[in-house]
Amino acid sequence: MPKERNTWKLGEIVKLPRTVVPLKNKRYQYFSQSRYVCIREALDGKRGILIKYLGKVAASDIMVVGGEPFCKDDKWEGLESDFYYSFRFPTLDELKEVVDIIEGNETLQQQLADASFHIDLNKKFWVRETIRVRLIHTKLQFFDPISDSLEASGSDDDSCQRISIVYF
Repeated sequence: MPKERNTWKLGEIVKLPRTVVPLKNKRYQYFSQSRYVCIREALDGKRGILIKYLGKVAASDIMVVGGEPFCKDDKWEGLESDFYYSFRFPTLDELKEVVDIIEGNETLQQQLADASFHIDLNKKFWVRETIRVRLIHTKLQFFDPISDSLEASGSDDDSCQRISIVYF
């Protein structure tokens, strides 16, 4: 029996079908697919939240496309050109909400660990917001949960955690 939409329970592992959102430059697209974990059910008028933990990523592995961070998470080789897909980075507000939800729920933390989502709430996370430092140069930013601050990446060696968020 197929699962009805919007009925995922807290801690449930969800396998999403592949969905794609093209950017202005059609060669680069955001996508969602694969394993996510439900960290908030859709109740009382609040949207549910699914997250996917993507591990630690170095700044050198992130490019900026259309003013936003982009990782080449998947590739499709076309006849005339290649197409690249990235899980979209969360905004600062989205990330803070996720950190707050996880931080306040030890059962959920264990469920995430059981699903091999080894999120460390004491480490930094990449966010969607970037800073323009010169007319054409853009810097990545990360959120530090310990200091509750947004900081600019200073080096290609900076390595932070990465998650993707899907609302339902």
